[in-house]
Amino acid sequence: MKQRTCALLTAGILSALLFSSVSFAGDYSAGKEGSGEATRAVGTTSEFKGAKAKPVPGIEADRSASRDVLLDDAAIAQAYTIIGRSSDGREVKLAPDAAVIDAIKNATAGGKRTSIEGGGDPADAASRDIVGPDNRVQVAKATTYPYSAIGYLQMETAKGEVWSCTAALIGPKTAITAANCLYNHSEKGGWRDKVVFWPAVNGEGNAPYGGFDYDTEYVFQAYITDYKGNYDSIWQYDLGLVTFKDPIGDSLGWLGYTGNDMGDFQGTLVGYHDDKTPFTMWKSTCNVLAENISQADIVHDCDTTGGSDGAPLYYYDNATKGRMVVGINIGPSGDANWALKLTPALVAWINSVNQ
Repeated sequence: MKQRTCALLTAGILSALLFSSVSFAGDYSAGKEGSGEATRAVGTTSEFKGAKAKPVPGIEADRSASRDVLLDDAAIAQAYTIIGRSSDGREVKLAPDAAVIDAIKNATAGGKRTSIEGGGDPADAASRDIVGPDNRVQVAKATTYPYSAIGYLQMETAKGEVWSCTAALIGPKTAITAANCLYNHSEKGGWRDKVVFWPAVNGEGNAPYGGFDYDTEYVFQAYITDYKGNYDSIWQYDLGLVTFKDPIGDSLGWLGYTGNDMGDFQGTLVGYHDDKTPFTMWKSTCNVLAENISQADIVHDCDTTGGSDGAPLYYYDNATKGRMVVGINIGPSGDANWALKLTPALVAWINSVNQ
């Protein structure tokens, strides 16, 4: 896949874009275990509608085709502009900040390392669409970290249809998922709203922390405007963020994330699956080879099915003793599965929103 090229974003383009008064915070990419305390009655009164939910299916795309190259400042500004929709219906629109622009300008193919300073998650020691033998294991204690930071994401369409995905906290008030969970071009208005995050759900009626209503949901502007009738045109922007009013991550913890180049690593994917007992949490581990990691995606054989769209693909960093998200699960890819790879530009974009 061809690398995007770009030029310096001019001040005139920045000023031409609409800025929001929303306050964004700093870098939470290192991850953090929660305090273990209860979430202090900040849970939502929203109804758990899992029984009515349709798991968002994984999405296939032709990712081998060359992507459109961003040649000018206006195209870069358009593609990486942050588009959000708040729970009260307001639109949020923010130009990409300097860190995002710098990350795009400095993007290089780079050389992949043959290994990373990481390996298997110690939490996996006890233990695709399906690839080969099914190695998924049900999470027994979802209220323990890191599973407490991962949950069932519930959304509704303008017609009242309920959908579900997987999401994970990556900051005190922010969860990461796939953009196709939050916005669907074939539905009226595109946005799915009434978004509720139910952390550590692990069985019908077993929502230990309750649910948390969203404050704002975010996607790339290019994910909306570059759609050309098929997913091939926008897959590289399939990243979504959801923010909440309360710092629930202080209690539940959050996962770290990185856009660094990587070599072979052992990955863990945790999420919800439509072929398992409803609302139960499952994890899968797999060895990801450097040859299956491109500049923009990761082909993997961690086992997934519908409902695990948006689930974090992470590795355990031996140096920091933390879990680092490197990709967001999207769907099947021939005889394997694939995730959108976090890149330096995507990480900078996340940091500009993360609260």
